[in-house]
Amino acid sequence: MKIEILHKTTKKVLFSHECEDNTIRKTAEAATKAFMPLDNADLSGADLSDANLQFASLDKADLSGARLDDADLTSSDLRSANLQGAKMHGTNLKSANLINANLKNAVAMSVKFNRARLTNADLSDANLMSSDFTDAYLAQANFTDADTRRIDLTNAVIRGANFTNTDLRKSQIEGADFSGAVLNNTLMKS
Repeated sequence: MKIEILHKTTKKVLFSHECEDNTIRKTAEAATKAFMPLDNADLSGADLSDANLQFASLDKADLSGARLDDADLTSSDLRSANLQGAKMHGTNLKSANLINANLKNAVAMSVKFNRARLTNADLSDANLMSSDFTDAYLAQANFTDADTRRIDLTNAVIRGANFTNTDLRKSQIEGADFSGAVLNNTLMKS
C-alpha cells in the first residue's frame, strides 16, 4: 500500500512510501531514515505511537491531535510545529528543538524533555504531569493552567516563562533559573 505525506498548505507530496501493510508510522520512519525533511507536513491526527523519528526534520509540521505515545523524537527539529492536543505519553523529546512550538492542550505525561529547547513554546492547558525538563531551555515558554504536578525542572532555564495557575509543590526545581518568570497563583514548595 502506498502512503503519501503532504505539505499542510500546498498539498504537494513531501514523501511517498509503499510497502505491504504500510502505515503512516512506517512512512514517517522511512522518511526519517532517508533524511527526507517533513517540514510543513500534514500529520494531523496521525498515529505515530512507538515511531522512531530520531533527528526528524518536522519544522512547522502539523501534528495536531496526533498520537505520539512512546515515540522517539530525540534531537528532532519541531520548531514552530503544531502539537496542539497531541497525545504524547512517554514520548522521548530529549534535545529536541521545540522553539515556538504549540503544545496547547497536549497530553504529555511522563515525557522526556531533557535538554530540549522550548523557547516561546505554548504549553498552556497541557497535561505535563511527571514529565522531565532537566536542563531544558524554557525561556518565555507559556505554562499557564498546565498540569505541572511532579515535573522535574532541575537546572532548567526558565527565564521569563509564565507559570500562572500551576502547581509546582511536588516538582523538582533545584538549580532552576526562575528569573523574570511569571508566577501568578503558582503553588510552590514552602
